[in-house]
Amino acid sequence: MLYKYIGSEDSQKVLRNLKRFVEDGTISASAPSSFNDPSEFKVSITMGGTEVERRKHFEDNGCKDFSFEDWDAVAPEAAKSLAVDLRKESLGAFGVVCLSPNEDNILMWSHYSVSHKGFCIGFDDDFVTSIEGYHSFDNVKYIPSVPVFDEVTDEFKVLFDKLFFYKHECWKYEEEQRVITKKIGAQAFDKKYIREIILGHNVSPEVEEYARTQLDTSIEVYKMSTPDDGYLLVKEKLK
Repeated sequence: MLYKYIGSEDSQKVLRNLKRFVEDGTISASAPSSFNDPSEFKVSITMGGTEVERRKHFEDNGCKDFSFEDWDAVAPEAAKSLAVDLRKESLGAFGVVCLSPNEDNILMWSHYSVSHKGFCIGFDDDFVTSIEGYHSFDNVKYIPSVPVFDEVTDEFKVLFDKLFFYKHECWKYEEEQRVITKKIGAQAFDKKYIREIILGHNVSPEVEEYARTQLDTSIEVYKMSTPDDGYLLVKEKLK
């Protein structure tokens, strides 16, 4: 099961978002530039490898206007500029859908469902490939510093993965899984993959009433509660 946390201080917006999923069958692929961590989506590009490997790279790419020695001298600095340009171009070309394997992450409920005023929607795993404009899907890797791509020795796919599927290790509590789409904005998906809706502990009465009375009977509806004697969340079937 894959989960998407949604929330807002505005209860009407929460209701609209819930309807967007269950009635319209659309999900937002966010622009990377809109993410809450501006240091994301970075990669350091280097020109490593042995001299033999660099020379082969030079020859394979048809650099005929200057000598290998001249190219080798300026390549490291050129790689830095390439990384900046690549990030700028990629941030405008692809959308990102952030998902989680966990339904009861206390920090996720507090942050992304805005202090439990929103909801968490659960999908079958096959949901990801039904998303309009689907490009790729993977787990996010958490590391202490910006990932490095060696233009000489690494395959190009590695560059894409390091740009979109790596984050600073301070975010590892999210255990994020990402769908990358070929465009930004609302993307259609197959609604048959919706399995459950989990309402936040502080969701508005109108959102709860809609979930209780208007949802397809094939979708299970729950609400999170927290016991008086424990630091935990309990998922209870909505009656």
